[in-house]
Amino acid sequence: MTPSPSQKSIHPSFSFVTELRYSQRTSTTTRQPPQLVVATVSLSLVCTHPQRGSHVEFAVSLKIGVSDNIDYINFLKEHEDYKPCWHHESQFFAYLRLSKEDKFNRKREQATSASLYTHPSLLQMKNERIANRTRVYEFLRSIGVVPDELDRLELPVTVEVMQERVDFLHKLGLTIEDINNYPLLLGCSVKKNMIPVLDYLGKLGVRKSTFTEFLHRYLQVLHASVVVDLAPVVKYLQGMDIKPDDVPRVLEKYPEVLGFKLEGTMSTSVAYLIEFGVARREIGGVLTKYPEILGMRVGRGIKPFVEYLESLGIPRLDVARLIEKRPHILGFGLEEQVKPNLKSLLDYHVRQTSLAAVITQYPEIIRIDLETKLFVSSTNRGSSIPLLDWLQMNLGES
Repeated sequence: MTPSPSQKSIHPSFSFVTELRYSQRTSTTTRQPPQLVVATVSLSLVCTHPQRGSHVEFAVSLKIGVSDNIDYINFLKEHEDYKPCWHHESQFFAYLRLSKEDKFNRKREQATSASLYTHPSLLQMKNERIANRTRVYEFLRSIGVVPDELDRLELPVTVEVMQERVDFLHKLGLTIEDINNYPLLLGCSVKKNMIPVLDYLGKLGVRKSTFTEFLHRYLQVLHASVVVDLAPVVKYLQGMDIKPDDVPRVLEKYPEVLGFKLEGTMSTSVAYLIEFGVARREIGGVLTKYPEILGMRVGRGIKPFVEYLESLGIPRLDVARLIEKRPHILGFGLEEQVKPNLKSLLDYHVRQTSLAAVITQYPEIIRIDLETKLFVSSTNRGSSIPLLDWLQMNLGES
């Protein structure tokens, strides 16, 4: 069987065949109707794209059924695995069948061809994104922003939009240094993120004059979700009996609270204080005076502090009342302030048994730099003065 030139276009899928090398093995089979010859042909095809000039070479193994009997030709027509290949003088027909492996390879070639030729815009779009990001990076470097940490961040596709974000941050009082300290700000949309958050804070009563300081302490708020992140925390604060008018003051004092999870440190610290003896009805006032409690860990901060005061002889109930009146004492550093000050009192001839009474009456004594102040007062007066007189003059009564 010698192929004619027309055989080079064996099938529509092979319309770009430029070379055809083949070997053949012809046989008859009892599985096919009589007068039907089945040939197994191995083809090596070299396909050239007519416009791009690229070459693809692959091999296929074909089974070709050949007959000049119309009945058998109809058999081939009805068989789904056979496709018309060529005919001679309208009487002699040949049909080919691809093996399963060849079918798979053909589909894969077609898919590859589609990805390369049918959708060239995908690669073009990728290149455009890279070019746009490069221009945005160049702009950021020109104003002093270091874009090293922005590779995985969704950024504006144009310099104009990025300029808008930077200008808006400047209007809020933030500097390039602030942006470099927290570059994720550049991923915040002015309209979708920043403005809704600021509007929400303003409606709560947070004063615009405090926005800059507020943001310096908690920049992350600008890309928070009002519904998912902020509103639940505000609702929790209100549930702790913090008055509506006091909520914005709490946020101004401690904006970091907006980043806390309700089931985490906040609820744990409040629960511990109530268990310790702080009255539930006083919790709202305690948190209003010192909202930092909401961020304090029980095991590392609150518990060691109150247990130390108890160890000095102060009854638990008195410690609880002290926290209700002066909750900020929980923020005094136990190792850095409290213990050194109590040592100074002992050095100043205060008896160990009197420490509890002194702290209860003058709780601020555990915060100040007591050693320095006592020394300066004694030096200025030329002699030491009674401790109680000094406490009365400098701290007053609680």
